[in-house]
Amino acid sequence: VDVTDGDVLLSGTVDNLMAKTAAGRDASNTTGVKYVRNTIKVRPAVIPADQDLEDRVSKALIENPYVERYRLHVSASDGTVFLSGKVHTSWEKALAETVAESVKGTVTVVNNIKSARQWTWKPDAQIRRDVEDQLRWSPFVDSNDITVTVNNGIVTLNGTVATYSARQDAEDDAYEGGAKEVVNNLQITYPYRGPHRERLYSAPYAFDSWDSERRPYAETTDVFVIGQVDEKIFESVKLRASH
Repeated sequence: VDVTDGDVLLSGTVDNLMAKTAAGRDASNTTGVKYVRNTIKVRPAVIPADQDLEDRVSKALIENPYVERYRLHVSASDGTVFLSGKVHTSWEKALAETVAESVKGTVTVVNNIKSARQWTWKPDAQIRRDVEDQLRWSPFVDSNDITVTVNNGIVTLNGTVATYSARQDAEDDAYEGGAKEVVNNLQITYPYRGPHRERLYSAPYAFDSWDSERRPYAETTDVFVIGQVDEKIFESVKLRASH
């Protein structure tokens, strides 16, 4: 990990794609970081045969309760997984990609999934008011913990929510308020079993498709996390598997 004036360069190798993704996400979520360049290479010990990897990813998608109802097409070539099909929201598209990334042997994911939601134009200022109203009246999220910005119909949500489902509820509220697209940067406060009582996770959570206990990915593999030691000093912390 190299840091220069808030710009972070991640390099090295990991044996799975989710470790690379988690490293970049955690670096981006660190206070003081302006830009992250993630050059970590994914080098699985063994790259599965194309058909085997396709079967693994398809099985993982079917086992996921949020995307299993969609008919998504999966193909693979030398560790690269290609996803296509149609889902309802951009969140489900992102979740399908996360699921594919979590499968052992995946080196990279090309996500060609389309979201089906239609959009009717209205001014950004009105969209922001309508989204904030939707969040304010929602029984599932605390609007005081969420900030809303809008640019050309694209709504960005920042802040925190208590649960995985609340994150999706907030995104649904944004669409109900008139968003053309939603950039969901909401983090989930999740009790972390370790030296720290609480840790922020960017959702969708990264779960191993073969991990029946559905534990956070940081507890099922090695990932690199960028932590702030003081205002300008960062250190790399490696989370070891706890099982």
